[in-house]
Amino acid sequence: IVNFGEPLQPAAIAVATEQARAADACIVLGSSCRVAPASEFPAMVGSKRTRRERARGSSLVVANLQKTPLDDMCAVRVFARCDDFMEKVMSELGLEIPPVEDLYRPGPGPANEGGQARSSKPAVVGATQGQGQSQGAPSDAGTAHCQAVTGTSQL
Repeated sequence: IVNFGEPLQPAAIAVATEQARAADACIVLGSSCRVAPASEFPAMVGSKRTRRERARGSSLVVANLQKTPLDDMCAVRVFARCDDFMEKVMSELGLEIPPVEDLYRPGPGPANEGGQARSSKPAVVGATQGQGQSQGAPSDAGTAHCQAVTGTSQL
């Protein structure tokens, strides 16, 4: 976990750069795309593709409520909450979203009747409450917001 304002390790940046260049597509969820170096990775996606492949267009999708510096590069730009966008994607793919209770695991704290402690922290890496946060219970009635490392559409 890297908290907001903390530097990334050079080795991690090198791996992310290589993976971005080799990727076929990138979906950015709930990010302003303004904080380097993470904001630079989506623009690198597909840079290892041939000229002919790149001529077919962008493979970048951005789902965010506000405009981002990458909006003009997108194949698809959606102005929506991450949860709403991903619900539609999962529905189109015919995939079920697991109940939020399945995203929690036993953890430290007062024991309940069965002697199992329950954590209020999500077990899903990357679930956040706000920019730069990577821990804590999900907000908005138990739905986690996504923050990651993209026509125009509105849900």
